[in-house]
Amino acid sequence: MITKRALQRHEIDILVKELRRFPHIGFINARLWQTFQHTYVATVNGDFVGVCVVFPLKNWTKIGPLIICKKHQGKGYGKALLAQVVNDLYKRKLFIGSSNPRVCTIAADLGFQKETSFFRIPF
Repeated sequence: MITKRALQRHEIDILVKELRRFPHIGFINARLWQTFQHTYVATVNGDFVGVCVVFPLKNWTKIGPLIICKKHQGKGYGKALLAQVVNDLYKRKLFIGSSNPRVCTIAADLGFQKETSFFRIPF
């Protein structure tokens, strides 16, 4: 089941532990997880599966991070979660900023196009 709701404390605890296993995501502490206002939460039989965070901006909506707990990976939950988010936000301009190859594959499968141009401030 996928619902748009705030994360519960025990789910945040799971995410903080899980994030240590993901080299593609910077660490997000428990307090920061509590501040996210637009989260889609996936569960199966009451078991926490994962989360997708959405950040509405003025003209765009940023999607991510998208995190599926290790024991639930490879079962289609990430694709189902991202598909639900895209379906709910189909009228908005959407983008995903991720270096995670699995997320990139799911995004491509859902019709996202990879952009390779970007600008940065040189330091």
